[in-house]
Amino acid sequence: MLITFLINLIISAIIIGYSFIFKLIISENKNIKIYNLDFIYGIFFITLILILINYFIATSIAKIPLAIFGLFLFLYAFFKKKIAIDYIYFFFFLLIFSVFTYYNSNNVDSPVYHLQTINWIHDHNITFGLAILDWHYALNSIWHILLAGLSFQYKDFNSIYVIAYIPFSFIFTESVKIKTSKELSHLTLFLCTSFLLFFSIVHPYKNGIIFNHLGNPEVDTVGMIFFIASSFIFIRYIETKNKDYFYLLIISSVICPMLKLTYIGALIYPLIAFYYHKNLNTMLFFNKVSIFSFFLFAFWALRNLILSSCFLFPIKSTCINSSWSLSDNQVLFYLNQTKSFARDTTLRSRYTDFDYTIYSYDWVLPWLKDYFVNDAFLNITISIFVLSLFFIILIKLLSKNQITKKTKFFLTTSIILYIINFSIWFQAPEIRFGWGILIFFPCVLLALMLINMNFFKIYLSNYIASSLIILSIILVNKNLNNFKFLDLLRPFGKNFDYSQIVKLMDVNSFKFYQSLNWQCADFRGICINKPKKHYFIEKRKNYLFISTKDKNTN
Repeated sequence: MLITFLINLIISAIIIGYSFIFKLIISENKNIKIYNLDFIYGIFFITLILILINYFIATSIAKIPLAIFGLFLFLYAFFKKKIAIDYIYFFFFLLIFSVFTYYNSNNVDSPVYHLQTINWIHDHNITFGLAILDWHYALNSIWHILLAGLSFQYKDFNSIYVIAYIPFSFIFTESVKIKTSKELSHLTLFLCTSFLLFFSIVHPYKNGIIFNHLGNPEVDTVGMIFFIASSFIFIRYIETKNKDYFYLLIISSVICPMLKLTYIGALIYPLIAFYYHKNLNTMLFFNKVSIFSFFLFAFWALRNLILSSCFLFPIKSTCINSSWSLSDNQVLFYLNQTKSFARDTTLRSRYTDFDYTIYSYDWVLPWLKDYFVNDAFLNITISIFVLSLFFIILIKLLSKNQITKKTKFFLTTSIILYIINFSIWFQAPEIRFGWGILIFFPCVLLALMLINMNFFKIYLSNYIASSLIILSIILVNKNLNNFKFLDLLRPFGKNFDYSQIVKLMDVNSFKFYQSLNWQCADFRGICINKPKKHYFIEKRKNYLFISTKDKNTN
């Protein structure tokens, strides 16, 4: 536990170091300060550097110099008193996450393909046609690129399992900063973080369906917290008209779909924010931050093209024909398979029947019946949204006061954005794909309702921080049955069984292996879960090219 905490402190310092240099680059005023949410700048800048580096070399070669330079930047900023992070709250939440997640086990997807994806980035420069080995390897989340560049391993411990605690800790730290009862932004963020803690406490299985994923190098929880952060920053900018929030909004909104494509709706935020305050500065949208964001997105899309021959994999319309491309039918099959699996009921009895799940709406009613009956998370979040909207309307009907222009804007915008993002998520309605959407928008409406209830003002000013602290301690207490004193000093680690990995074939002096139980995990070697009949692999000018003659959908 303490090892996780200390390693994450060092990695946090590296991230903050890059936040400092990036903010220095983009700011007109060089007398800058680094605040809680500025960690987003650091993650953005490190990811941009790593994507560029991986075009030429493996990230393993660059990670030590990258870390040393980041620590140097942090120390410089620290001694120059440029860092204004709420250290006490950040240390507290980072320690809380290090403790209660210690006994979490593997999720399903990480041993199947997340770890292999990270290995390919860590051990190789970018590979042409990686999707040929396994289409999951080409999903190209920038979170896996970041993990590969911040991977520090000692025996069974690897930092890639625990780095996700850092953005969570910064966001939780920011959520206690509410100053007035009229701050919709911080109240909403507080409700989101409180919901996450409370839901994990009351869930009967360990730390709940969301926090059980922590301790794995997955992207669902990280995509969720970044979407919540982007949504918070959007509201905060509308409230304050502070251009620093607008710069953060551009960065965080661009990051969201590159973490997980479900959150592509976050790209709407900067457009609405710019239009709302368009009278402030017509050049606000065209700045260094926008240029950097464009380059990150462009380099990420080019990376997609190299990995899969598609700019946005697995969307067939973005693909081009190349020597390393999959067939159009294969790409379409992979997309349909993802949608179909999510659209089927929990029994997964018809997910291979595309006529049912893809080419008709017959799946909708069974899905609704199954999930609205069985899924407590969906029941709770949608109930909060509907009831909050009902009481907001009721309060305004009974009140003599007029609804302010800003309240109307937030209410209308939240409903419209919820419908848009919900519709995007509902294309593949696996609950974990849309945690951020399903949590944030109900909390916005709940916050709007509470703001209009005068008795809540007293509570807000006194108990925000203590509420989150108490909930955090209760969540830790939930895990004390497993606690052993030595666990404080024993590193959080994972040990995988490779007995089900067997040699498959030799191709041009390269050894191919197959996992018989779909558990390649972090096996060092070319590992495949579902082999094709034919592969071709060669090295050209220090780049691996992988192709196949198999153009069926297997």
